[in-house]
Amino acid sequence: MKWVSVDVGKKMGVTIWDGDCRKETFLIKPRGNKGNYYFGDHVVPSKLYAIECMFQKETSVLVVERGMGGLAAVVNAQAHLRGYISAIADQHNVPVKEINVSEWRRVVKEQMGVSFPRQSKDCKILAQQLVKKHFNLDATEDEADSVLIGYAAMKLGYVNL
Repeated sequence: MKWVSVDVGKKMGVTIWDGDCRKETFLIKPRGNKGNYYFGDHVVPSKLYAIECMFQKETSVLVVERGMGGLAAVVNAQAHLRGYISAIADQHNVPVKEINVSEWRRVVKEQMGVSFPRQSKDCKILAQQLVKKHFNLDATEDEADSVLIGYAAMKLGYVNL
C-alpha cells in the first residue's frame, strides 16, 4: 500500500511510504518568483503540478498535518493549502486524513521515549534528531516532521497496513 505524509506549509515536507517502509522524503517549495516549484531536486512549472506529483500510481491515502498555534495568518495559510491539497486529492480519488501537531507529537513521545520542548524551534531540532536516529535520515525540519507525521499515522491506525 502506497501512501503519503505531508508537513503542510510554504515549504512542505513530503514522505512517500510503501506500507510501513519509508521510500522517499523530500521538499516541495517555491523556486524564485516566476511560479516554479521544487519537487525534491526537480524544478516543475507550478504549485499545482508539484502537488499532483505527490499522487503516484496506487496512492491510497494522504495524511496531512493540521496546524495549530497563535498566529492566525499562519493557521489560515495552512488551512488554505490543506484545502488546495484536498481538492487535488479528490480529483485523484485519494482520501485525506488530518493529524494535528499535538496528536502526532504525543505518539512520538510515547513510542520513542522523548519529551518535546516548549519552543517550536527546539521541537524541530528534536524531530531532526529522532529521524536521524530511528530512520537513518539527515532531514530538514519539514522533512523530519513529515516522517514523524507518517510514523504517528501508522501507530494511530490512520493507514491500514
